[in-house]
Amino acid sequence: MFNPDQEALINAPLTKKVTGIAGAGTGKTTTVLGRCVRVLNEFTVGNVVLVTFTRAAAKDLKEKLAEKLTEPQLKRVKVGTFHSLMADILRKKASLMGFNSRFTILSPTSTNTLIRQIIEADDELMTTILQDYKNGEYYDPSNPKMTGKIATSVADSLSKLINHANPDDLFNGIYDLKTIRFVEKGSRGIKVPTLHDIFRRSLEKALENQVMTYDHILFLTYLLGREGGLEEFKESAAYIFCDEYQDTNALQDAFVRFISDDNLTLIGDIDQAIYAFVAVNQTS
Repeated sequence: MFNPDQEALINAPLTKKVTGIAGAGTGKTTTVLGRCVRVLNEFTVGNVVLVTFTRAAAKDLKEKLAEKLTEPQLKRVKVGTFHSLMADILRKKASLMGFNSRFTILSPTSTNTLIRQIIEADDELMTTILQDYKNGEYYDPSNPKMTGKIATSVADSLSKLINHANPDDLFNGIYDLKTIRFVEKGSRGIKVPTLHDIFRRSLEKALENQVMTYDHILFLTYLLGREGGLEEFKESAAYIFCDEYQDTNALQDAFVRFISDDNLTLIGDIDQAIYAFVAVNQTS
């Protein structure tokens, strides 16, 4: 049923961190399912968590697990994207962060609207952005006006900062030169300090309106982890799988570290070509 490389991953120790290096074409999902079944059989208590990047991948895993597992086993398996798992945790811990459990998750379009509202609410901030954006090409001192196009560009640059920066830098507002260069290279003139200011204001607005963007979910879960708020989730998990690990950003990586110890299997491919196991690395 399994080839030797797949069996190597399935049978790798469960007491060490394991990395499955994937290449193209030989059944990643089947192998992950095989290791998951083994974990459930060897750990009779605790949840098994499978973290994916897309809803489609999560749906596929759930369907295939349903074909292989008993009903009691299925109840012990949590499958979801980073955002869906984090959002569930945040709803349970919402009161610790000043939110209620019924907070609204904003769509990308609504996120752009939120950013535009923040900019338009402060004349000085709006002037700074209009002067910096494409070297002031759209700035009219006699009638400064924010446009949807500029607001969307700012929102995109802010998301790039959040998803690229070191989490501690997001917390402190002090960024390394590499991050600044990376973000500002494509920000059309908007500076990182301005983006961080908008980020700070967006968190305040989110709390005021009981809403979160997708990037807020990543960052607020990180803050929760910093304060020990993920310990309960960690203690409930017998084992963690993280798929397509090479695509994780620093906030997602921090989440995996917060909720796991050595009970972890990472699946990834440095060439971005997942779906064939070519090696297994057991890391301590």
